[in-house]
Amino acid sequence: MGKRIPKQDIYFILTILVLSVTGILVRIPGLGHLSGDMIDCYLPWYESLPAHQGIGVLKNYTGDYGLPYATVLWLLHYLPGSPVTKIKLVSVSFEYLLAASTALLSSHFYHDNKKRLAAAVSYGITLFYPALILNGAWWGQIDSAYAAFVILSVYCLFKEKTIPSFIFLGLATVAKLQTIFIVPFLIMFYYRRRIFSLLEILIIPITVEILYIPAMIAGYSPSTPITMYLEQTAEYPQMYMHYPGIWCYFWQLADYEMFHLPVIGWVASGFIAFFCLLLLKGTDLSDETWISIAFWSSLFPVYFLPAMHERYSIIAEIIAVVYLMIRPRRWWISSFLWLTISWAVYQPMILDRLPEQEKTALGMMLILIALTSLTVYDVLKDKNNTGVQVAHKITSPESKFLEIFDKYGIYPAVAFVFMISVWSCIKTLPFVNPDYLQTVWDNDSILRTPLYRLIISASESFTGLGLEPLQAHKVICILFMFPAAFLWMALTGSVHFKTKSHTEKNGKDIIRSSLFLIGFLMLPATIFYPIMECSLDGLCLILSGIGTFLFMKAKKISAARQGSRSKYYTISAVVLFGVSAAISPAYLLFNAFILVIFNVPIKNALQVAAASMIITVLTELPEIFTGSTPMELLTCLLRNYMLQGAVVFPLSILLLVLCRRNIRYIISLFLFEFGSILDFGRFIGAIREKYYILIPILTISSLITVIGIIKIYDRPERNYHME
Repeated sequence: MGKRIPKQDIYFILTILVLSVTGILVRIPGLGHLSGDMIDCYLPWYESLPAHQGIGVLKNYTGDYGLPYATVLWLLHYLPGSPVTKIKLVSVSFEYLLAASTALLSSHFYHDNKKRLAAAVSYGITLFYPALILNGAWWGQIDSAYAAFVILSVYCLFKEKTIPSFIFLGLATVAKLQTIFIVPFLIMFYYRRRIFSLLEILIIPITVEILYIPAMIAGYSPSTPITMYLEQTAEYPQMYMHYPGIWCYFWQLADYEMFHLPVIGWVASGFIAFFCLLLLKGTDLSDETWISIAFWSSLFPVYFLPAMHERYSIIAEIIAVVYLMIRPRRWWISSFLWLTISWAVYQPMILDRLPEQEKTALGMMLILIALTSLTVYDVLKDKNNTGVQVAHKITSPESKFLEIFDKYGIYPAVAFVFMISVWSCIKTLPFVNPDYLQTVWDNDSILRTPLYRLIISASESFTGLGLEPLQAHKVICILFMFPAAFLWMALTGSVHFKTKSHTEKNGKDIIRSSLFLIGFLMLPATIFYPIMECSLDGLCLILSGIGTFLFMKAKKISAARQGSRSKYYTISAVVLFGVSAAISPAYLLFNAFILVIFNVPIKNALQVAAASMIITVLTELPEIFTGSTPMELLTCLLRNYMLQGAVVFPLSILLLVLCRRNIRYIISLFLFEFGSILDFGRFIGAIREKYYILIPILTISSLITVIGIIKIYDRPERNYHME
């Protein structure tokens, strides 16, 4: 007698069969649906490749998909049936491959009977994911193809089968260029796990060229894949292309030529910041944490990059299935993502209308905040302390390079982000919104303090360099911002918070300080407000930073019983605080809060704020001799407190300083930064009034999380120490 098949295997096979047949049944109604892309693209492509003319007919192909897809369309002529049905069945077949790939990857994290259960559940979730059904059976898209190969590639990496992994990546690249969204994960995985050599990456272009052989027989050049991909990157010169990302709030004013390259650089800076976390961690990570990284790194760029379509986050949406299987308590992240994307795809496919993406973008915003925060937590709390083992596949030059990068990689990373920040400022310098910015400048006597107007008037000397007056004002504001960033990096890096049981000081302080600097340079407020609003926050931060250093120095000297020197430092600090508040009154509160964060007693911080207020008022007195009344000066100061633009930037820096103290404040920072982006859109008229409520909701949520973290994690027994 033959060996009996275990009951568990029988049940598993029956489950897969039932799911597969049901999956076909739910797709049948959509196979005859004529979507816009089917009418305008797929059918014309298909009809331009008649079979009777032989393989040379591929030269007639005018589509923007890769030529291997054109080869498939040509071969479909030899099969019976409706062209629409045949084209869609190709997409549906890859959906089943995608479901099987996801099941395989999920099963990697389980053993014994749970392995089958995890595979069956993942298979079913993927197969019945609404957006995936709409993508293939209704829309006729082929996104399931590259997503399936990407999932298989990730699975092979975890199994250390690197050659098959890169073959699958080559197949994915042939299917669609959106495969690029898995590249940041691969770079981080290579750096930390080091199980393959960079030479193996050559397998990807070799695979691509092999699949392009039919096209080359038809007369195409071997360089055709490169030229086609380059053409695809410039095919949609728009910031917003219906993906529920951040640009759906700014599509009215988004200048593609001005903004798209700085935004790409900003997204790259975000990955560099995350890469620095790996430097900070210093060890390899578990496979579960790598799934978290893959999920985040494939979703983050799609939300922010320009010209993103509704279906471009398919890799993240499928990795979300695996994420759900290994972190079931976070079910709401995957569920909200699927609901949001399904709704974004459902409306144009079934209801034949473009969705109001501001609503779905809010869901994506909250998903990204939560996912980013939790992924940072997963990396820092990962228990896999096996260290980094250099595999035998790593070549000697690579090994030496990685050793050097381990020690000094943080410096080029920071330099890159710094250049991106400078370049972004230069690129967006010409941007002027007449409905807001010019109005602010014309009413400057009402909205700005006398000292601000005195300093900003000095920028008129820049007009001789060929700049418009408003651009010259922006330049002087930008010039103060970068030294302020380095000053506060040094200031926060010199501060540690001691408890009875732990001292937060080790050899990784340089990385922590660099992360602070990268965060400072990446803050939306850093880019938006100095350029768009002509704010002198950079100068205010320089004055406040020096004043904070002097005040803490005075406190240290006072503890050493050197009273006279302590008073000198204290008076100097108060004067600097007062001058910063005279430029922007919001810095009265900022300076007080900074001192509290640095564990100065609240009573002393308020005394400093009161003394600074006197200095601020004294700087206003000369205006009386020019005809201004005391009431007008008081109104000017109070109205500056009421201006959201004057408050947003200092609050952003406060939250960033809190993150330097405790990484848990990153949730508060993300909430507030998204609120500041929307606040900026409100001022320039890019966001409709019914979405204004999002700004106070995000701000209040940020403050609530700050209070919660202080109550739970930041204990009062912490005491101040400054080097």
